[in-house]
Amino acid sequence: MSSPPQSESAHIFAVGSGLTDIEFRVEDGVLERLGLEKGAMSVADADQQRRRLNQLSSFKLRPQIHCGGSAVNSLYAARAMGAGTTLATRLGSDTHGRNFLRDLRHCGIACDARLQRGAVSGTCLALITPDAERTMSTHLGVNTEINADDLRSPALNSTWLVYIEGYLVFIDAMVEALCGMRLRPDQRFILSLSDPGVVTGGGAGLRCILDANRPDLLFGNEQEFQLLTGEQSIQNIAGALAGRNWAGQFVMTRGSLGAVIGERGAADAPFQITEVPTSRSVKAIDTLGAGDSFAGAFMYAMVCGRPLVQCAQFANGIAGELVRHFGPRLDAKIYWSLADRLLTPPPVKVGSKKKTRRAAEPDRASGSTGYRGRFAPSPSGPLHLGSLVSALASFLHARARDGEWCVRIEDIDVERSIPGADTEILGALEVHGLHWDGKVRTQSDGLRRFAEAERRLLKAGLLYRCSCSRAQRVTQASCKCRTDPPDDDRPTSLRLRFDRLCTEFGSDGAEPVFEDDFCGPQYAEPLSDDPIIRRRDGGSSYLLANAVDDALDDITWVVRGEDLLSTTPAQVMLLRALDHSVPRYAHHSLAVDKSGRKLSKQNQARPLDLDRPALNLRRALGVLGLHPPNNINSHEALISWGLDQFAASR
Repeated sequence: MSSPPQSESAHIFAVGSGLTDIEFRVEDGVLERLGLEKGAMSVADADQQRRRLNQLSSFKLRPQIHCGGSAVNSLYAARAMGAGTTLATRLGSDTHGRNFLRDLRHCGIACDARLQRGAVSGTCLALITPDAERTMSTHLGVNTEINADDLRSPALNSTWLVYIEGYLVFIDAMVEALCGMRLRPDQRFILSLSDPGVVTGGGAGLRCILDANRPDLLFGNEQEFQLLTGEQSIQNIAGALAGRNWAGQFVMTRGSLGAVIGERGAADAPFQITEVPTSRSVKAIDTLGAGDSFAGAFMYAMVCGRPLVQCAQFANGIAGELVRHFGPRLDAKIYWSLADRLLTPPPVKVGSKKKTRRAAEPDRASGSTGYRGRFAPSPSGPLHLGSLVSALASFLHARARDGEWCVRIEDIDVERSIPGADTEILGALEVHGLHWDGKVRTQSDGLRRFAEAERRLLKAGLLYRCSCSRAQRVTQASCKCRTDPPDDDRPTSLRLRFDRLCTEFGSDGAEPVFEDDFCGPQYAEPLSDDPIIRRRDGGSSYLLANAVDDALDDITWVVRGEDLLSTTPAQVMLLRALDHSVPRYAHHSLAVDKSGRKLSKQNQARPLDLDRPALNLRRALGVLGLHPPNNINSHEALISWGLDQFAASR
């Protein structure tokens, strides 16, 4: 199987049942009173599930409630380790649906689902007896309506791995949709067999999918593959899969024996079998969710570009840890720690001591890679005069130096992003003659970059976990998380120890941190509070994401508005702490309204009139202090004139 695309897409897009897991610890007698067979999983209709919930409530039992489902458990593991994840599912506008959505967001998993009015959300009652046996009663609810619409999510377009849980083969509309699903050549279709009951009870739908739309990777355990192929030995199973062309590659889990990888170079070639044993023997106390966590860890390792055998070794380690605990998934901090220990190569030493630099000294060797600039808008609305000023300034600065000019869409703030706004922005740039080099990159393509940076900064002691809300954290002094980090399951943000960052990677206060090409020397000013690096919902902050992207995109010059000047010293110091090259900066003046406020989308700045590009460019040049003669009337001539002015000021 090929490695991740060069865009380093970290997204895993999954379609699966959104189930609220409701766990009770009960005595065996409770199962009898509910009419449930111990250790079995039964499917309940809405009335049966409601009656069972009411009975359990009458016993005065206190449940544990969290978002669940096979695909969710896999995404939870992958997201906790740093992958970008999106779930497409169905939810009702009831209490369970709202709680599911809130819980999912706290886990950092994006959810492509609307709360359907009048629909009932899916639930799974998990009843745990003193011997640790689990008995489950599942009501799918509105999940039975999952269909082809759930494969039309905009999030799927930016996805590398498309993961489908096997339980969906019981839904006829989804079988039809998966049979006809066509992905881009650079995307990968992964199907999980999920459960022996999927193979036996949903065999017709499953085989229809395998015949019509061979998955690039097929997950399953040994029993599931035996039931699917009718064969017992690994070699015969591999032969049957190859003969029917049911998988490009396959991964078979074997419990304490580890996993088996089947790889082949062509559709008509036999599978090359590699057995991947576990690295240690563990005593399993609860195997529920082991396959889900294995799949999530395996996909995370794929996103990190590892060969399939290394992916399996890593996933073995994750699943081996899971079965030592009760429940279908580990705490997010454990996943994070395991990924750091089992997968991440020995890290580049994160600046051990303070680095001193003269402010005027470029952090990147001049001329070593040439000029590479960028324009990085957020897709929160159409281009307006303020954003055109930034685009024009960075474009002219680059072209006057015979440099490259790239465009990156900063789309990781999902709440602010508007579908289609990126296309509008790119079209507006073209209309104004601002033509970029290379392929447009979206920031969400590189989420694992930010997770890796966070992990390294944590290891260096520059970040700490904070569970305080904005209201609770009136000042830094009111928060105790710096010295007493939270150790429970509450969602936490990651905050930057700004004073330590300044001490180790800034200056002594007498010297500037860097010199801005337009604004001169810049210093690290004291902050009233430690900045957020990762939000409680799992999203990375602008402070880190923007800086890391610039460094890893080999940007040598950042030309942007002076409203971002105050954040730049912290970004420079963060890049030094991460041992990344630091670009040079130039912060230009801003377009403002009549009251002196910066023109922005938040202030309802008017979109540009795309029928008048020359007028727009003339106004933008004026903001930059450049006033072209009145006899220059075309937008092409205005750009040429602007280039002459920028070249003369070098």
